[in-house]
Amino acid sequence: MRIIIATGTYPPEVSGQATFVADIQRALQEKHIDCLVVTYADTTSSSGTVSAVARTPWRYLAYFHALSCQLNSDAIIYAQDLISSGIPAAFAKRRGVKMVVRIGGDFLWEKMVNRGSCTVPLRQYYEQPKNILERFILLLYRFVLRRADHIIFNTEWQQQLYIRQFRLPADKTSVVTNYEFQEEINQPQTGQQEIVYVGRLVPLKNVDKLIEAHQYTQSPYNLRIIGEGPDRPRLEKRSSNISNITFTGQVPHDQLGQHLQRAAYVVLPSLTDLSPNVLLEASSYHVPVLLTTEVGLSETIAQKYERIDPASIESIAQGLDKMNRATTRRVVVLRRDSDKIATKHLEIFRHL
Repeated sequence: MRIIIATGTYPPEVSGQATFVADIQRALQEKHIDCLVVTYADTTSSSGTVSAVARTPWRYLAYFHALSCQLNSDAIIYAQDLISSGIPAAFAKRRGVKMVVRIGGDFLWEKMVNRGSCTVPLRQYYEQPKNILERFILLLYRFVLRRADHIIFNTEWQQQLYIRQFRLPADKTSVVTNYEFQEEINQPQTGQQEIVYVGRLVPLKNVDKLIEAHQYTQSPYNLRIIGEGPDRPRLEKRSSNISNITFTGQVPHDQLGQHLQRAAYVVLPSLTDLSPNVLLEASSYHVPVLLTTEVGLSETIAQKYERIDPASIESIAQGLDKMNRATTRRVVVLRRDSDKIATKHLEIFRHL
């Protein structure tokens, strides 16, 4: 069996997808599985197990070619999304080759939110009328979903949404979560006075409302915003007259740990966040999290967090104020078992 992971990003690029792909590649290789990666990057390159395709105007064609060169008679293409890797994978698939797609986000909804055409959470998005561009992208979704032999979701919440929306056969889908609940700890106030946001600076992350809510609380806590994105210049200008907001930019993983160790808590106000990787990062340092209500976690886990309505500045402000005043804060400890995740994937691959 040869597994070819088709992904949009891979280390040293920083993203939840890049982290996942590196982890599962390593775990599969430890099980003596022939596992290769095809990814996009700034420049074209190739090593023993990773082929990188430059992000040029003809990148999809080059990606298709890179994938096709890796295929053999018992290959399985494991695409990490429906568009950037899913479309080339769907065209590269041929007789005898199986294709699995992993869905951990929604490209179309994210695109519409970030261009200002949508302001509702993902759970409401598919109920709205669609324009010509949206209908075209949905046609691409359906093409890739039809070509796939199996579809893996990060969350049961998105699995059920897609089964309804795209009329997927339930037995063609599975859920493999990124992490599982381990324990819950009530932690005394540590005296730290820094709130940390970690993530892209794009509209769907809802940092605008976070800044406004933080200003409204008139809290002595400093809000540290870690991350990059097209909204950064505008957000910095928006908060230039607020003394207790700091923009740090993108930081290496080891430095992120240092910021988390100094944090009173982490806040995630996203319009929707299906399976945020930063929950695992915060958990590893026993840092509490103030979490959006629009999250793909099971309700059993989600209800353990203090939660805020991302559509309401008042709700975000109340959540911040409650966390700031708390003498104890709840820490939800999560665990990622890469070996267990790899084993679940192999069970799916072997039954195709």
